Amino acid sequence: MTAAGEQTFGNAWRTIALRHDSREIQLDDRRVFLSEGVVAYRGQLWLSRGDVESLLHPLLRPQDFGAESKVVRRIWLDAGHGGKDRGTHSDPLALSEKDLALDVALRLEKILTAQGFKVMQTRREDVYVDIAERGKQSRVADLLVSIHFNAAGNTDARGTETYVLTPAGQRSTGDRRTDPADELPIERGNATDAWNAVLGYHLHDALIGDLGTFDRGLKRARFAVLRLTNVPAVLIEAGFLSNEAEATEIASPTRRGEIAESIANGIVAYANLVLSTQPQP
Repeated sequence: MTAAGEQTFGNAWRTIALRHDSREIQLDDRRVFLSEGVVAYRGQLWLSRGDVESLLHPLLRPQDFGAESKVVRRIWLDAGHGGKDRGTHSDPLALSEKDLALDVALRLEKILTAQGFKVMQTRREDVYVDIAERGKQSRVADLLVSIHFNAAGNTDARGTETYVLTPAGQRSTGDRRTDPADELPIERGNATDAWNAVLGYHLHDALIGDLGTFDRGLKRARFAVLRLTNVPAVLIEAGFLSNEAEATEIASPTRRGEIAESIANGIVAYANLVLSTQPQP
């Protein structure tokens, strides 16, 4: 361990960088957030058992979870917000999150359908769908991708972040408490914790790699759409409408097409990985 309390591990295929007292690690140059901070003990850095079991193990050895995986044939796309729920917005550019999310979802459907997937949508027009219904409807699919755009009071905030469901008893990324949330129950979506992590990483890796946006990390939260499904699920925040430069990019149909392409690339990478973990006949 260095004087700064950092360690990097790697082989020909993967690298992991850890830093003492940080809840952030670097996995193959992508930011990934833990539930608990890295601890230094006797000259070595240690991760919590929960982070190893629910995050690092699936990401490094997904083949160990092949028996729990679902071959990807049916994909549920959830365009965030809609109808009376505008979502976030950029008034100077006359942009609403609900419209942008739907546009990306429809573009993504065309790409995935052309590749042989069956695609289902929460909505195909500007209508409101109750947030609890979104997760429930997606249970007929093999994975769920919820598409959103971000905003912040700090107009300099920028970049892409990807969320998966927080495992039971662990802290969400935005939770500052020092004690794990042991009182929180196991949610339906926690049945696929291992594959949530794998799907989230592949989607996030594709988005950052293809779009070149600032990497805000693979994070965890207890969003309803993630809690109430029973299939591997992610929620993507594809950029900040509160950031003038990023909002201007997102306003371009070409850029929204690129976002759809990058999500499709992540889905295909995940689907191929799942196939590789299936028992051979």
